[in-house]
Amino acid sequence: MRSEVDWKNLEEIIKPVDRVLDYDLERLRRTDEVKRIGLWNEIESSLNSFEEELSPTVPRDLKQHYLSKFTLARLLLAAASHISDERSIMMTSSFNEKEIALLQDFERYNVFDILSADEIRERIARRDELFTLVREIYEKQYTDLDGLLDAVEVQRDLKLAFKRRYEKRLENIKEGVKAYVGKYGPVFMVRQIEEKVWEKVKESERERERVSAEIRRRLEELAGRLKPLQSAEEANQALKEKLLAFERAILEGSSPDLTPLQSEKERLFQSFLDLEKEISAQVEGMTREREGLEEREAELERLAEGYRQQAEEERERVIQSELGELEKIRSELVSQEQSLQDEKRSLEAGREEMEERLRQLREVAEGRYLRWLAAEDARLAELNFLSRFEEKMHQFPLKVFSPIENKTFTVSSWEEGSHRRMSEAETGPSKPSNESSRYVVSERKYKIFGPKLPRVIIEAISLSHLREFDEWGFDVRPANLGDFLGVITRHIKSAEIGRRLHILGLASPTGWDKRVTSEIASDSFARNYLSRYVSVCLADSITGEVFYNPLDKRIANFIDHFKPEFKVETIARLKRAVVEELGLKGFVAFEEFAKVVGEPRNMVLKAFYDLEKEVHGAVRFIKDVGLVLEEK
Repeated sequence: MRSEVDWKNLEEIIKPVDRVLDYDLERLRRTDEVKRIGLWNEIESSLNSFEEELSPTVPRDLKQHYLSKFTLARLLLAAASHISDERSIMMTSSFNEKEIALLQDFERYNVFDILSADEIRERIARRDELFTLVREIYEKQYTDLDGLLDAVEVQRDLKLAFKRRYEKRLENIKEGVKAYVGKYGPVFMVRQIEEKVWEKVKESERERERVSAEIRRRLEELAGRLKPLQSAEEANQALKEKLLAFERAILEGSSPDLTPLQSEKERLFQSFLDLEKEISAQVEGMTREREGLEEREAELERLAEGYRQQAEEERERVIQSELGELEKIRSELVSQEQSLQDEKRSLEAGREEMEERLRQLREVAEGRYLRWLAAEDARLAELNFLSRFEEKMHQFPLKVFSPIENKTFTVSSWEEGSHRRMSEAETGPSKPSNESSRYVVSERKYKIFGPKLPRVIIEAISLSHLREFDEWGFDVRPANLGDFLGVITRHIKSAEIGRRLHILGLASPTGWDKRVTSEIASDSFARNYLSRYVSVCLADSITGEVFYNPLDKRIANFIDHFKPEFKVETIARLKRAVVEELGLKGFVAFEEFAKVVGEPRNMVLKAFYDLEKEVHGAVRFIKDVGLVLEEK
């Protein structure tokens, strides 16, 4: 049971605190330093007595009240020492700069603590500056109180003390304004002036809270509806395995029935579409919320600009604070939209891959679009492509224009760390590894000093079907739209997050599906597949062909960097030899011919496919013979 409070003892203990609180900051500053230190020591001693003798008996609310008075008195002494530049560690180390600054700011208007309502009324009348008075005193002190109560670095006891003093002062000022209005007429009411700013801010706060709740609701709803995603991905992987097995069977001369695969693909296709539809609905909802927030931001920005032009700093500060909160919630919306769009793009890529794989499988069964390529030749094509790219990237000076920065960067050399060579898998020297070579054009943040910031990335990537090369030692499928999307979506996300231009060259040793090469040249390509941060070129690393969108000016200066290079004279001589042997035998076996001529295999492959394109014959794979060029 709590003992009764010893009020007489409490009155004695609190005396040094009340004495200091009766002083203002300026009076304390002018007080002799030795006397201030003595007052500090008295308060410290009283605080110890309070906590040891009285604290257990004092009710909690009164305990907080008295502790806040102790803390405020100590802060007054510490601030006086700080202003006098005494830097007394004993005093100032107990408080941070924000707490001392708050006290100094509060004391700037302490004259209104001693004025009566009538005196305030006449002061306003003499100065005729009611609006300025409200702005400088009422609004500033009110907004400072909000910031004070939210500040984690301000002690709780000080918050209580300041809150009590703020409220007392504001009430005194309100009474003075009311007295002015009662005597001189309703020029402005405090509440009217207050609402001019606060109504918009409070309305924005309510909307912000609603949007926050809506985001949580939508994500919870989506999480429930996307539960089938895992089973759809498992079905997708199972279908890939079946496609691979059917492909191998066809290449070995079998004619399996593809109808069951088609039906399975249709079911999976519909599952992916349903999931994409769910994501799209949520993205649309979030986009509407974000656009609504952006409209509110624009409205508050216009209001803040008006106050900025009128030098009304406090009103502008209140609005800017709310704009900062709006920016946080808008950034969260953008992040969630982006995550959902990434998930949707992943589903689209998976759907496209299934569609293209099955279509290509039917074409393989019919003998169309078949390029049989051994793993060692795919690896050689990969190395040649990247070596050619790196050679071009060292032809200085290299000029790179970035529309993002609206600037041309001139590279005279590559510094350490600006180039990186990577592989998707460790496959050994005789198999492709989807190797890439990346160069980063950087610029110092402050031109000649500061951290280096990436401005443009130029990257060459070789893209092969590693699973096929690993299991069979060869591949026959050209890279399709699903393969393309699987690579490009990752790079788009990275480029958009970094807000930098990414120039990308993708090379496939098995060539590119006609749908991709025709799509990349179309007007709709950039709109459907790319962003302002990514520019792309496709290359066939066996034939040397390149494909890009002619409307994309960003890639134009880099086509030659991604175009595989072959010795023209050597290719011409090989083609003449192949045509001669074709006329004699009606076919030319690749392996045998390559050994006879003694030229690099990639050169012979180039000659074969050039002749096929020129309608001299057809390249096809014959079991137990290998790759041949047959007379048509």
